[in-house]
Amino acid sequence: INYLCLCFLSYDASKGGFFNQDGTSCFNYISDELQDLHDDGLCIAVSWGGGINQDIPSSDDDLSNIGKIANDFDAFAKKYGFIDGLDIDFETSSWKSPDKTSKETRINNTQFIDQLSEEIKKINQNYVFTISATASQFSPDCGYGLVGNDQGLGLIDFTHIDGMMLQWYEG
Repeated sequence: INYLCLCFLSYDASKGGFFNQDGTSCFNYISDELQDLHDDGLCIAVSWGGGINQDIPSSDDDLSNIGKIANDFDAFAKKYGFIDGLDIDFETSSWKSPDKTSKETRINNTQFIDQLSEEIKKINQNYVFTISATASQFSPDCGYGLVGNDQGLGLIDFTHIDGMMLQWYEG
């Protein structure tokens, strides 16, 4: 294993950027261990989003703030010293929208991911940027059933994305 992704983060510019969902940091408890793993060559990333946290971009205004969000991530990573990347885990297909299946809202979400990955790479080309695609972005039998050329995953530009983690839920 050479990649570890942990801590579902929230983001709020008015609260200083990125923070753990419960307002604390898991790094306060295991930072020495994570630093040792990092020093031994493990790539450590943090995840923004998650199934219980839909603190994701909510308007076109967020597209204009991408540079600030990227800079806030850089500051968060430098604060701890062992964070090598960011994983985007937006478990809806769209922004906060009552119509989570409309093509227009998914395009805004993919524009956000495309632009954020590019901005983060401008700050530090060595940052790892991944996305966690949900099963609903692959199979019509899961979640929203978004498949085909107009679904969110098909619209993402992978130029600045280093990898994708597939999440699959059954039940």
